[in-house]
Amino acid sequence: MIIALGVLFVTSLILAAVFVAADGDIGLTRTDTAQKKAYYAALAGISTYKYHLASEPNYWKKCPTIANAKEEPVKVPGTEDEKYKVVTLHSEGHTEAECKTGKQSAILQTTGSAIGTFRIESVGTAVEGTNTTTRTLVATFTHPGFINYVYLTNYEILDPAAQSPEPTECEHYYAYRKEHNLLTTCGTIEFAPTDKVNGPMHTNDAAAICAEGTSEPVFGRNKEDKIEMNGGHYGAGGSCSNSPEILGEFTEKGPTLTPPESDSELIEAAETGYRLKGKVYLELKAGTPSNTIAVKNSKGELVENKNYPPNGLVYVENNGSCPIKYSPYNTNYTEDTNCGNAYVKGEYTESLTIAAANDLVVNGSLTTSHETSGKPSGSATLGLIATNFVRIYHPVQKTYTGNLSQASFTGSTKVPLETASTTRETPSFQTTTRAEPSFATAPTKSHGNCTPTSEWESFGGTCYSKVGCSTGYSYAGEGKCAKCNTGYEYLSSEKKCASTNCSSEYTYAGEGKCAKCNTGYEYLSSEKKCASTNCGANETYLTGEGKCAKCPAGDQYIASEKKCASTNCSSGYTYAGNWECAKCNSSEAFETTKRECVKCNTNDTYLKEATCEYQNTSSGCDAENTEPLEPTIDAAILSTKHSFIVDNFKCGKHLGFLNVWGSIAQFWRGPVGTGGGSGTGYTKNYNYDDRLETLQPPDFLSPTSSSLKLSRITEVKNGYTG
Repeated sequence: MIIALGVLFVTSLILAAVFVAADGDIGLTRTDTAQKKAYYAALAGISTYKYHLASEPNYWKKCPTIANAKEEPVKVPGTEDEKYKVVTLHSEGHTEAECKTGKQSAILQTTGSAIGTFRIESVGTAVEGTNTTTRTLVATFTHPGFINYVYLTNYEILDPAAQSPEPTECEHYYAYRKEHNLLTTCGTIEFAPTDKVNGPMHTNDAAAICAEGTSEPVFGRNKEDKIEMNGGHYGAGGSCSNSPEILGEFTEKGPTLTPPESDSELIEAAETGYRLKGKVYLELKAGTPSNTIAVKNSKGELVENKNYPPNGLVYVENNGSCPIKYSPYNTNYTEDTNCGNAYVKGEYTESLTIAAANDLVVNGSLTTSHETSGKPSGSATLGLIATNFVRIYHPVQKTYTGNLSQASFTGSTKVPLETASTTRETPSFQTTTRAEPSFATAPTKSHGNCTPTSEWESFGGTCYSKVGCSTGYSYAGEGKCAKCNTGYEYLSSEKKCASTNCSSEYTYAGEGKCAKCNTGYEYLSSEKKCASTNCGANETYLTGEGKCAKCPAGDQYIASEKKCASTNCSSGYTYAGNWECAKCNSSEAFETTKRECVKCNTNDTYLKEATCEYQNTSSGCDAENTEPLEPTIDAAILSTKHSFIVDNFKCGKHLGFLNVWGSIAQFWRGPVGTGGGSGTGYTKNYNYDDRLETLQPPDFLSPTSSSLKLSRITEVKNGYTG
């Protein structure tokens, strides 16, 4: 019995233990369920944030919080007791208040291993009975954008706008172009033997490679640089081999990265005073305590000096329509006044982004502080964004002096003049003012014979000289000399001085009278008549003769000879003036002033004064080698629809290196020259600015069609309670 009771006691203890254990498992199960619900509620918050981000790429810049109107957690749809609340976390070194203002640097991480990312915190809650369980997740987003590369293209072919005629069927990648025989039509640009891409590189297309001998294009600096050629690479043809030197980590399976349609989304982001219109010149000036921008109008006249905008963004809009179509041949720098074109140069030590609705033209170096090695230093970065082209200013040379040579001359025929009398009419006369003259006795010759009578006059038995009066005197008869004041004529019939100063429109006609003819008539003193100067068609009035003269058609009147000289030269001759015909060799033009032949270059046009004009086409042109010849550009560059290009890149002499420290992203590939020292334009010297991994220019990440990527979700330690 005692044994039985003992067995029953032990059994009851075991049953009690089992009950207690079972009751504890029920509690643990409820807690686990609540924890899972809270976790999935937090995930729902992250999913909601991703939805907003997908529909509005700029959503992250608002530093948003997802909550209800009372800033309380949002209920998960389809549940009773699960909620979430999402907040954007400020970056290290900044405050929540800065983040709420949408300040980009207060959102993006700029230090540590998470540089270039931003984070959100999603807090999920779940209720089980009287218990509330909370779990906190932190999601990290990265931006797989073009600023991560020193060089990025969508298509590895010459921008159609840089070709003449412009092809219309090239918006395809290499495989399609090859299959449809478009390689020549679409203008492939190769990586030349001397090209070096010093940094990570990406193209959605295939790259044409030209390696020759021991020289080959180099991609990357080391294994840390990604070299992404989604279509691979191929030999450019001719003597080029497909053997690049790839120092970076090569792949043909990189992401597809394409620029947006335009940068127009930045218009609203720009503050009122920094939304400029039409063509402007902007010169950046580093200074203390702040940097400034010299803003000039389309004529280059200073409008104002402005401090940098608080949000670091300047946007240049079109001022109405912009009808100018860009061409890299004979680029237009004068008629783009209404276009949203920003001409930019200068120095900066504060971050800034300049965006243009049309083109952005770099017309001088754009630099920040540098290390002794040449790398940019400091914390200031610059963004250059254009919907169409980011261009390097390089104007064509419009004219040049042609080569002169001697012309062959032959005289032109001279023929007599055909004359005809004109209509005469009597003029109207008026008497002029009279005045007494000054008299003096004329020289005499006593008891002489007063001959010849043309020189002597006998008066009172004495001979008086008619030609012996003093200077300024005239012989007046009766043995006297008479003198009139200046502007008067002596009238011997009246023994008076008559004024020769007639009123307006009158002509002095002699004999103390002024004569006036009607309009279109000339006074003829010999006839004392007015002769009409209105001659017939193809006739010339012979001044002073009262006659009209007519030369045969094509001839010219020679007044000194009173003859007509033919201007109708023989075939191959040109009338050269001076009654001569001139002949130049084929392709030469006769220069009238220098009376020589001028030879212009093939396809160019003769203007005048021994000057020729370049046609500036893809087949021939010249250009001004403007300073600086080797510009340095410290900037992140983005062309959304076209390319980074040098204006008139086929014109002029080789300009040395185009030095870029930053990143270049473009839809099509833009040419900057045609080769080395014997070519034109520039040789590329592109270097990635590693600072861009952490120091993006203001608002530069906004204009992108590449979605932000959720790279990591981490639960905060001790981030749940329950």
